[in-house]
Amino acid sequence: MAECKQRWAVVDMGSNTVRLCVYEVSGPGKYNRIATSKFAVGLASYVDEANVLVPGGLKAASRALKKLTEMAVLMDCQRVMVFATGAARNCSNSDEVIDALQKKCGYPIEVISGKDEARLSLRGALQTVDCQSGLFFDIGGGSTELMTLKRGTYKEGESIPMGSLSSWSKYVKNILPEEGELSALESAMSILIDSCGVDLARHERVCGIGGTMRLALKVSKALRNDDSDNREVDMDDFDRIFSLLESDPIRLSSMLLQLNPARVHTFLPGCIIAQEILRKSGCGKIIVAKSGLREGYLLSKLDELAS
Repeated sequence: MAECKQRWAVVDMGSNTVRLCVYEVSGPGKYNRIATSKFAVGLASYVDEANVLVPGGLKAASRALKKLTEMAVLMDCQRVMVFATGAARNCSNSDEVIDALQKKCGYPIEVISGKDEARLSLRGALQTVDCQSGLFFDIGGGSTELMTLKRGTYKEGESIPMGSLSSWSKYVKNILPEEGELSALESAMSILIDSCGVDLARHERVCGIGGTMRLALKVSKALRNDDSDNREVDMDDFDRIFSLLESDPIRLSSMLLQLNPARVHTFLPGCIIAQEILRKSGCGKIIVAKSGLREGYLLSKLDELAS
């Protein structure tokens, strides 16, 4: 790729949100994010008990994709790339859903496998996290990716079919979960982690990727009155969050509405997933990455042009 600046758009159709990121790129591995926009579609909530994504979900996703791709064109993006994960990948009518969405938005949609999602999330996270060895995880709306790094080399990655939105849909009746619902989710996630084949206990560092962990960092820092550049969340932080849920759920709800209203219902289920991963790792804290899947995907496309 020539050393001239171009605008590339990446549209991530996830299980919770559909997000557009616009990057200014100037060569292999050289990029700067200049704009972002998103719609909280909640695609995973449109998957019924037969694992079929129902027409309402197709309509909601189509509307978001159309608006975001049009926005990319208005921003003079030379390239618009769309990929799908989670709910669109795992539903039983995935082929029909993707075909219909491609026709509606006018762009090809690349369905990212669970293993590729893990690999790309790790690569993206390493753009902002200085770590040569450790356990990485990315909590999405419909799945959670676990991946490991050893001496700078990617070792393994697995996708667990449970994320913040799908777990809320399955285990929680109201907006905020009750104690019994949290316990049921914790037990289910524990079983899934143990059966995924990734050994969590052999890593000294843990890094969290994605919107759930970025919000967990904001909430934790607010509760401990921390205005530093610290990007770590530990077990005490999770304890404070769940203690607040028990003692003052209205305050917690208000805090979430101020920080990220689209995640009010999915935040606590996501925290249970992160807490369980941290507990099984035996580590004391989670380092929260600023970047992740979308940046890893962008880098992979820049690699293709350079090769």
